[in-house]
Amino acid sequence: ITYKAVVSTQSTGMKPLVSIRAHSKIVYCQRLSDLAQHVMLDRLDIPLEVRAHDKNLRARSVDNMTNTTGLGNWMGQSEIPAFSQPGYMRVFGGTLVETDEVPSVITDCIDYLSLTNNIKEEGLFRRCGNATELKAIKESYNTGQNIDLNNYCPHTIAATLKTYLRELTIPLLTFEAYPTISSWTDFPADTQIVLCKKLLDNIPPVHYCCLRKLVLFLNKVISSSTQNLMTSQNLSIVIGPNLTWSRHTITTLADINNINSFTQYLIDNPHLFERETNNTVSGVVPTTSVTS
Repeated sequence: ITYKAVVSTQSTGMKPLVSIRAHSKIVYCQRLSDLAQHVMLDRLDIPLEVRAHDKNLRARSVDNMTNTTGLGNWMGQSEIPAFSQPGYMRVFGGTLVETDEVPSVITDCIDYLSLTNNIKEEGLFRRCGNATELKAIKESYNTGQNIDLNNYCPHTIAATLKTYLRELTIPLLTFEAYPTISSWTDFPADTQIVLCKKLLDNIPPVHYCCLRKLVLFLNKVISSSTQNLMTSQNLSIVIGPNLTWSRHTITTLADINNINSFTQYLIDNPHLFERETNNTVSGVVPTTSVTS
């Protein structure tokens, strides 16, 4: 319907409801299972009426099962869900505690984006990537296939990194740190430094390794802000919400502002990550925890 509206208005001279450029970024989802491939449903306030309608659609799909596995048309799909298939490693939508080192998807994306031409790309992390290419990249990592990121544009790889962080089962900054971060601007500057150091000392080692690598890279991004137009404030707005969220409540606009402020604080203060690492948990040099 949207596409027809765009095309038909071109011949009349009327302004289309959705521009051609915007239309190319639209992904159509008929069921919640389709939407779950792009966003985390448990973080959305989905109306009960929508959930009930989706349940009815799934019931109809079950009635229409035809393949011998008993899983045909599962959730409206014609084949077994990807996460049920052999060889599916669940890189996206998994956890960090299952590994002893920085996941390859983080290392690969940061290494690619650190290249001179890529890090200077205007609007890096702010502009949208290609949704179809992003889906293909996720599938490659989840199935253990070799992938050459040089075949994709910087914006798609930046979107891949944000998506990986957003889909973690446990956020990079952890659920436990959320109360402090979501109240960040309530604390005076001298208290913030103490709380930040304590927070970094208390997150799991693998989370610290990943966060350190990410923040040091983001600090390099802002060093090229004259070319990419991405300051620490701009980066915090598009990166911050992917680093932490509440386990039980809907994140408010005030919470997001605090999360962004905390993210900017990290980007502007890379010296906070004084512990050297070699990308493995065992490579973290321990420090004495700072107490308040």
